[in-house]
Amino acid sequence: MTEQTTPESARKIMGPDFISLEEAATVFPCDLNGLLQLKSIPYSQGLLYQLSEPDHPFVLVPGIPFSHNGKTRPLTIASMRDIFRNIPNLFAQTTEFYSYEHQFIHNHVCLPQWHLLSKNPMTPAEIKNILVNQEMSQKDFMIGRAVVYVYAWLLFSNLRKESVFAGDWVTACDSYSANSLKPYACLFFGENQISMRRWSAQSPFLPSIIPLIKRDLT
Repeated sequence: MTEQTTPESARKIMGPDFISLEEAATVFPCDLNGLLQLKSIPYSQGLLYQLSEPDHPFVLVPGIPFSHNGKTRPLTIASMRDIFRNIPNLFAQTTEFYSYEHQFIHNHVCLPQWHLLSKNPMTPAEIKNILVNQEMSQKDFMIGRAVVYVYAWLLFSNLRKESVFAGDWVTACDSYSANSLKPYACLFFGENQISMRRWSAQSPFLPSIIPLIKRDLT
């Protein structure tokens, strides 16, 4: 059986880089009954200690079962843009966040599960280094969808008054356009605004650690 961690233990290990279910629910409306499935965190305490080191810090956030007008709805970038519509220019006023050409804005969902994400953009060389140092393999991590990064950034911006993922354009695994598989979408997280553009070969990544339960099932 996979070793798991309680939210209380995760908070002690990760400090302010951990966001609880209760905190997330103050930012995004959610189905409180649905939170029960997230009471255990599918990462070991040892892994959380490893990924709390200052050189390569990670953040741990709960994707929540989003609820709108009493009904569970998919939590997409489009729905988050609607939730925060009263904050001017939170999403850069360009066609990317409003055009249906970019289908992932409207279709890709932040899943109700725990997300363990690098706090800072990382180059391929830095990712390789952390895999070696933490005795992990390539199959243990992935590059996530833009919706997860946007969701996590909004949580930290609202709850910690901190802009995570800052410093460079970062690559998500979403296709930028519905007309092609590549190039990918890139996001920039500023102090008070999120921007998006077409992929650049120089853009770093925000690796996400795959939950241990999912690794066990593969």
